[in-house]
Amino acid sequence: MSAELLLSHPKGAESAIKVQPVVLTLFDHSTLTINEEVPLTATGRHNAALTALIYFYGGRIDSPTGYYGGYLGQSSDLHGPRPAASHTRWVVNQRRIIPTGMAMLRRDEPYNGDYRRYVEAKSIQRVSAAGLLLLNTQTSAYVASSRLTRAEVLEGERLANDIADAILTHVFCGNVNPHPSPAANTREAAVREVLAETHRGLDTFEIMRRLRASGVTTKGRSWDFSIRRDLNHRERDMRGTPRVVSTSHRGRRIFWGTRTLSKRQALAGYDLAHPS
Repeated sequence: MSAELLLSHPKGAESAIKVQPVVLTLFDHSTLTINEEVPLTATGRHNAALTALIYFYGGRIDSPTGYYGGYLGQSSDLHGPRPAASHTRWVVNQRRIIPTGMAMLRRDEPYNGDYRRYVEAKSIQRVSAAGLLLLNTQTSAYVASSRLTRAEVLEGERLANDIADAILTHVFCGNVNPHPSPAANTREAAVREVLAETHRGLDTFEIMRRLRASGVTTKGRSWDFSIRRDLNHRERDMRGTPRVVSTSHRGRRIFWGTRTLSKRQALAGYDLAHPS
């Protein structure tokens, strides 16, 4: 290991995060190493990430008191054709992170490309839905998931949940940003609005109003269509358990979080808030 990899950002009171270093053996015999020693430079993080299959750098974004967040990716993207056009963006995003911890997933037998990308995407979704600001962008995860068997989807989702839960527990010790907080894109912001409502379902226009109230805007003329597409179709296109589901009810499309509400609870709560 080079000297550069041993350099790490100062830890302690200024970050208000106490990382819990640990090495976890997951159900598929992969290991997830949580470490509080994080390389100072983007080059150092690049080199460290290449030693793993999936990596995460986390802490504060832009300042020692900024939002909790980080960057989760797969190491194959750091030396393949995809990063050639996005390497500058990757470096800029790494410089935005004032890290207090990192997570490295390793396995003796590598995963195939589609499975690895699916696990990466599902991990990002779960961490983002918890309220952390992730600096990633995704482009081909939906295509990758369509090529997996049902067994691979179930196993990949389980692995992604284990990775995300370990990051939330050991890197951030349960700390997440208060709602509302910045999201990577409008879709993630909309998902958070739905998940933040734990008593009833929300219709499309309620989500739009809550997004505007939290500072999210759009110049498009059909924002309601975009929200319905993102929350209805794109959540289902990514195979596995969707974070948000919906149904048509009283002439509106109603959305609710799968982990907090049943369909009956979501619609009953909506009807109470919107009596005929």
